[in-house]
Amino acid sequence: MDNKKIFRKLWIPAIISSIGWALSDIADAVVVGNRMGTTGLAAIGLILPVYMINCMIAHGFGIGGSVKYSKLLGNGKPKEAVDSFNRTMQGAMALSVITAIAGNIFMTPLLQLLGTVPADGELFEATRDYLRVFITATPLFYMSNLFNYYLRNDDNGKLAGVGSVVGNLTDIALNIILVLVFGLGTRGAALSTAIGQIIAIAIYSKGILGKGHIIKIKPVKPSLKYSFEIFKDGFSASSSYMFQLVFLLICNRMLIRTGSTTAVAVFDMVQNTSYLILYLYEGTNRAMQPLVSTYHGEHREGGKLSARRLAFSYGGAAGLCSAAFIFLFPQLICALFGV
Repeated sequence: MDNKKIFRKLWIPAIISSIGWALSDIADAVVVGNRMGTTGLAAIGLILPVYMINCMIAHGFGIGGSVKYSKLLGNGKPKEAVDSFNRTMQGAMALSVITAIAGNIFMTPLLQLLGTVPADGELFEATRDYLRVFITATPLFYMSNLFNYYLRNDDNGKLAGVGSVVGNLTDIALNIILVLVFGLGTRGAALSTAIGQIIAIAIYSKGILGKGHIIKIKPVKPSLKYSFEIFKDGFSASSSYMFQLVFLLICNRMLIRTGSTTAVAVFDMVQNTSYLILYLYEGTNRAMQPLVSTYHGEHREGGKLSARRLAFSYGGAAGLCSAAFIFLFPQLICALFGV
């Protein structure tokens, strides 16, 4: 099988998965915006920096760990690869629990940092309701992302795609039920996301706990140093989330100081729309990563170059098509968010 066929086999489920992630991410803003108006949209926008922190850490561990896993497999070391997976999971999950606890303890100072205070009334309450559930569910977010990365590198991209799509469709459906039908507001939107992650993890578990796969969960000696090295390797790719975090935090605080909730809401709508394009590139990267990691382990420079060229072509085409749609139909996008 040539490189193009292999890449296409990985790219299609990765893109489907990424579209699912994008739809899931914007579902909160779409449903809450239609139910609560600009206050709901602004609340979703204010928590985006926290979401970026989670993405930076989860993807850092996921990318760094799965690349290491593929290299070890490519070098004919399956036992070491499985040990690497388990040490990475230990470090990531321990950090996620610490993050969830700290976030709940320092909830009010965190909200102030994000740009809202108790005097803001409805905006503060809506942001707090979403953030409390979202931070508590941090371990679910980490686990879901790491499982997704490792399954793709364990030649199980189809299961990773199915789990992602089903989990995200669950998120979207529950958003409609909990927010629009039961009127749970931003709390309902956050609960929908958490339950969607649980569904995705349940599906991924078939490839982790089932037989016939190299990857499996087993007890290993924890290593803080190893976990840090894994994250450091993945941070080169996930660091983009850190820059988004800074950008969003500065923009949100500047806009909220003008006293305009509408400005923050519109900014959030633009950010969510951009996910439709950005996630296509992320999906292309996920499709390329197992190939490049394997070729690197096998010292095949030509294979790595071919994979990068294919990723650029496929990702560029998908991004241009989605950008053209948004440019041609802006009124449709605004109506989608209830603006």
